[in-house]
Amino acid sequence: FIIAAMVCLYLLLSLLPLARAGKGAVGLEDLGVPKKVIDWFDHVETALHPFKLVNYQGKFSGMHDFRWEPVLEASVDGGDTWKQIRWKYKLNAGATERGVVLWLHLPRLDWRVWFLPLAAKRGRDPPAWYARLLQQLAQGNEGVFQLLAGNPFQGDS
Repeated sequence: FIIAAMVCLYLLLSLLPLARAGKGAVGLEDLGVPKKVIDWFDHVETALHPFKLVNYQGKFSGMHDFRWEPVLEASVDGGDTWKQIRWKYKLNAGATERGVVLWLHLPRLDWRVWFLPLAAKRGRDPPAWYARLLQQLAQGNEGVFQLLAGNPFQGDS
């Protein structure tokens, strides 16, 4: 019983940082949680923060002092007009972008892309899989576009 209660408490405490994970005005208020409960969560989170037990990025939240987000853009008119190729699950550029929470699913492409800025910061070249991804996108491989949020040029004449 004690372990189950501790797991439930941990999951409840995880709601606050998880709700703050997305860009924009995401909060527990949006989930209909009463203000007294949110205030209690804030108090407990403040008390537990030094231990880094609960946060929306898990062990990765304190690993770096920077965060670059890769943005893919493409042009089909020789570079006059550029369109963003949006990630399916990762945050894309934009102030109103909200994160996507996927329970029991780890989108492999988006996960691998998360590590690209870390290598770039260390002066490393992008991995071979990334060059192949860009090549397949340039060739218009619809199967690869399905790994992303779609082809931004589909339907353009």
